[in-house]
Amino acid sequence: MSNDELNPADVGVDYILPRFNIEVMEDGDIVLFGRRLSLIKVEQLVADLRRAGGLAIEEPDGDPMMLRASRIIAAVAATQSIPVEKLTGKGRDERASRARYIAVYVVRKLCPDLSQEDVGFVFDRERSSIASAIIESRKREKWDEGFRDMVAMAMAEAKEVL
Repeated sequence: MSNDELNPADVGVDYILPRFNIEVMEDGDIVLFGRRLSLIKVEQLVADLRRAGGLAIEEPDGDPMMLRASRIIAAVAATQSIPVEKLTGKGRDERASRARYIAVYVVRKLCPDLSQEDVGFVFDRERSSIASAIIESRKREKWDEGFRDMVAMAMAEAKEVL
């Protein structure tokens, strides 16, 4: 079979890595064209590739808790009707920030074995930002019924995907 006849469903990691200048680091991060990507970003990329061409790429081996966190983030993004990349991005608009706070809070509740540093890695944030989001979410959950409902809905959806 020539490259012109290559079936995207047959393309695997061994085919993709050398052709796209992708490097796998010891800690499991991926370096793509010189840019380091966390597991959540890699999962987004794989999902985009699957949608575009039906690539058959197996879920990466890695820390099960980090994989759980990635699934939770995707579930929270869905409940908040916001793209994962916006939820994990640097944007500071109110909708993205609220969704991010909810996601951090839900990840922390459902993945208690992850340290704040680990959660920060998944969200590409410093530990102090994660701690602040958790504290603020706990406070807000007590007095803001709408926020409490959003957390409950996100929690239920996240439990469905785990």
